[in-house]
Amino acid sequence: MNFAASATSTTIAGTAGTSDANELSEFELEWAWEIKEAIDRDEELNPISDYEVAQLAIVTLGQQEDLYSIRERVLALQCLRQEHKLTETPQEGVELMRQLTCQQQPGHILAFDLAQNQSHYIGVFDFARNKPSAVQTDKDWRVYLGGYYYLLNAANSNLTTIRNGFTSIVECDGMGYHSFSHSMQQRWATELGMHFPIETKESKWFHTPTAANIMCSFVKPWMSSRKARWDRIQLGCQLDSWEGRIDSLINLPTPQVAQQKLLHNLHLALMERYHNQATFRLPDKPIEEYDHENGNSSSMMMDVEQIIED
Repeated sequence: MNFAASATSTTIAGTAGTSDANELSEFELEWAWEIKEAIDRDEELNPISDYEVAQLAIVTLGQQEDLYSIRERVLALQCLRQEHKLTETPQEGVELMRQLTCQQQPGHILAFDLAQNQSHYIGVFDFARNKPSAVQTDKDWRVYLGGYYYLLNAANSNLTTIRNGFTSIVECDGMGYHSFSHSMQQRWATELGMHFPIETKESKWFHTPTAANIMCSFVKPWMSSRKARWDRIQLGCQLDSWEGRIDSLINLPTPQVAQQKLLHNLHLALMERYHNQATFRLPDKPIEEYDHENGNSSSMMMDVEQIIED
């Protein structure tokens, strides 16, 4: 993605390919254990994978979110998957994205790729190509919300990309009331955007007209509980060496080729994501043992071989 260097100016330690790509820090692990225990105790919630627990821990640690707030996230995403019958597979994700980008909203999502240092994902969007009139039926909403759901999952393919956050590049030139719907954005935010656990590294909006400023002002109140993410939106951005629209840099040699690359990159990211979701395991939590002599508790891992020997 050649434009990325000029559109973003960030440096990140670590890459997605390092050996610690799926390791948690001590504080993240402690918080993950609390989250897992709370979800397991809640009869209304379906079980989620240890990987999803780890994702929640990374995103919410230090953000003044309590277990009740996290429960709301988990329940909302559970309802989204149930309502739209999402099967959580890379194949379904690619198909929904194909329908979204090639049929329902052509030109709206331009690109999805790893940053040059492979530590986080970048998505490129054209808000002027958003078409609210194409989202009317339940099937339409399944494509729109389901496609975005899988895009966000792909952007969090391992714990390194979760931790480093997602960068969005947004073209707004030509955006108007034909491409913005208050009710559409509200449903996107309340059913998905407010609840999906994702770090926003940065969000740069280019060539922003009045409609883009109005859209941003509409969405921010719905996302107030995730204020740290929306504070990273930068309006009125410009590329140093390019005055035209961003889509003319992306759609090379043709829009069709660019879309095939998007779908290919999405498939690779979803394959990694769902592999990690199936195989990642949190370490066992230390068991509290009461010290009768000193009257306090100490943590210890139960060593089965030692117990058998004793």
